[in-house]
Amino acid sequence: MVNRFAPVDKIHQALHAYHVVADERGEVVSSVHYCSCSATGDHFQCLIYESDDPDAKLIGVEYMIPEHKFLQLPEDEKKYWHSHVYEVMSGSLVLIGLRVGAVADAAAGALKSAEDALKSVAGPGATGGAVPDAAEMAALAKVKKLYGKAIHLWHPPSSDVPLGPPRLMMPTDPKYGGAPDDMIKQRDERYGIDTELKKKQRQEKLTESFVPNSAADQYAHSGKTPQFTSEQRQVQPPT
Repeated sequence: MVNRFAPVDKIHQALHAYHVVADERGEVVSSVHYCSCSATGDHFQCLIYESDDPDAKLIGVEYMIPEHKFLQLPEDEKKYWHSHVYEVMSGSLVLIGLRVGAVADAAAGALKSAEDALKSVAGPGATGGAVPDAAEMAALAKVKKLYGKAIHLWHPPSSDVPLGPPRLMMPTDPKYGGAPDDMIKQRDERYGIDTELKKKQRQEKLTESFVPNSAADQYAHSGKTPQFTSEQRQVQPPT
């Protein structure tokens, strides 16, 4: 029997982050990403929900690509993309779910023994949550070097139905600040994690340097950003 759910079945990890409307830095949205990965392991596509509740609204999508693909984009396209270094290193981006096979694959690449795996879950310095620290670190070491294009189709999520044009979204960043403390506190309590401890752990262990290309993150570099707007156009009949 043909599997008609094959693209959805490839979803293997759940990430939580805070997206911000590109041109309105005060509009911060809690965003749960359900991501699948390409066969090459360096392209991700994610469905974004407002939460992980069963009736959560599907509010957007995000695509992630490696640097060599980003550099091949037209210059005018690059301004829609953002980096993930600050999200990862600040603890803003966390892995809240990983399917069993993905856990094994990620852990195998990061750990030498089962004893190390146990320590990463419950030993000194464990940062909490459903995903072992070593598996999370292995996944985020990859995400740290990817570029993302995030579009929210349902904004604000509090509306009953999707309204108006889509919104280009960007991550939290050092120039404009991270997510509000109350949002971090709510997330820590919901998932049983310690964001500050995650930040400290990543500063100590994710030490490989990566400087994003300056063509990304234009909202931070130039103070200007593209945004989607609506306009009336004349309908063109088929030729």
